[in-house]
Amino acid sequence: MHGMFGSVAMGVLCLAGTLAFAADQATFYVAPGGSDTNDGSEAAPFKTITQAQKAVRAINGTMTGDIVVYLREGTYSLTNTVNFTEADGGKDGHYVRYKAYPGENPLITGGFPVTGWSIHDEKNNIWKAEGVETNFRQLYVNGTKASRACFPNMVAAPEKGVGGMDHDFVRLTKVDSTGRAFDVSADYIKNIKNIENVEIHVMIAWAESILRLEKAEVNGGTAKLIPKDPERTKLFHRAYPMLGTAFMSNPPKQQVFYLENSYDLLDAEGEWFLDEKEHVLYYKPRKGEDMQSANVVAPRINTLFSVLGKDTKNKVGYMAFEGLTFAHSNYLRPSEEGFLDLQAANFNIDVLPDPGRGNWEKLN
Repeated sequence: MHGMFGSVAMGVLCLAGTLAFAADQATFYVAPGGSDTNDGSEAAPFKTITQAQKAVRAINGTMTGDIVVYLREGTYSLTNTVNFTEADGGKDGHYVRYKAYPGENPLITGGFPVTGWSIHDEKNNIWKAEGVETNFRQLYVNGTKASRACFPNMVAAPEKGVGGMDHDFVRLTKVDSTGRAFDVSADYIKNIKNIENVEIHVMIAWAESILRLEKAEVNGGTAKLIPKDPERTKLFHRAYPMLGTAFMSNPPKQQVFYLENSYDLLDAEGEWFLDEKEHVLYYKPRKGEDMQSANVVAPRINTLFSVLGKDTKNKVGYMAFEGLTFAHSNYLRPSEEGFLDLQAANFNIDVLPDPGRGNWEKLN
């Protein structure tokens, strides 16, 4: 899971039932105000999770009870993934437990604060922050996810909670399978200067495909949108989901889409655009947001915790994570090679012809 409450990659044998177990073998404490030169006691906690991890590894070779690491209230900002391996788990029925201290809510974040905001376009109330070196696809302002600049604009979705939003769509004019492109109304892109920044999100039957755009060719009232590779070749090579008319539409209708990621689409409150070449982040505040004091967070690492054994004979076992909140993980695959979704959120990775694997010219 990626986003505000983000990723924990796990390959772990974890028993969730309530077990009767012996008294704890050892207890360590971590606090944002601690120090890694401390001994990890409640009175002198460590500062980082990785230091507690080292302390656990020093004693979990033989276990007579659980080893507990309590995380105290506060924010733990990660700059790198915390990697747990078979060396970090428990054994002989005893667990290594990373837990929230009773009554407290530690936050483990892969994000960083974006500060130094100044007005960029006073008329349209667009602000900017310069020197943003990290690329990302999500942004959070005062704890609420902002929207990447898009067309059509997002619409209110109260069923998603306070401030809930959802995408709106327009329809393709047609799918150009021969030219491996999409025909759309030229009006949809007439104000976009740098089409190579833009992504098209196409709803194909039961799946969503994200394709970066290479260029647009305008002919009268129609614009032909040509995606980048490798996603362009993958999409038009595979057989399913089927491109063309919308799944089970009667009468037949073209599939729907929206465009995303251009400064020229930055026209609604709560939208943002990151100029990755100039390292400038632009944002149009929502009503009531003060950019001089707003808490703006962007993700910088993809995976917060990775729990992975070396192989099936060296698994991570007897580990537990309890009461911890994970937030602000990054996810850059669509920005690097598009994203071609299949049914049930399977991701289409290998759909290209490979002579070494037989005849793939008619891929099912």
